[in-house]
Amino acid sequence: MESLRRRAREAGEALKEVKVPGFDVSVIDSGVVTKITVSRDGNAVAVFVDVTGSDPSCNFCRMINWALWSKVLLAMEDKLRALGFKEVHFFDTRTGFEVRKLENLRR
Repeated sequence: MESLRRRAREAGEALKEVKVPGFDVSVIDSGVVTKITVSRDGNAVAVFVDVTGSDPSCNFCRMINWALWSKVLLAMEDKLRALGFKEVHFFDTRTGFEVRKLENLRR
């Protein structure tokens, strides 16, 4: 159990290196990442994120917001995979649904 807590702390420390676009603050310190859990075997990590846009009624704002957040999620995934996690999952804090990244942003 302690090793899982240690892995979750390591994940949180690694994610402190990922900044929120347009701000000089990490996804951890800004509250974007609300919870991190590690699987019992230590190979998978679930990161709960709050990526709600500032104006949910504006379609253009949502599209720009999603493009930026997809890049942030990809950066977070890279940091976590560098720690040896084989599976990285992101979940929306508000809905509990898994968040899908725009994979083509890696190109």
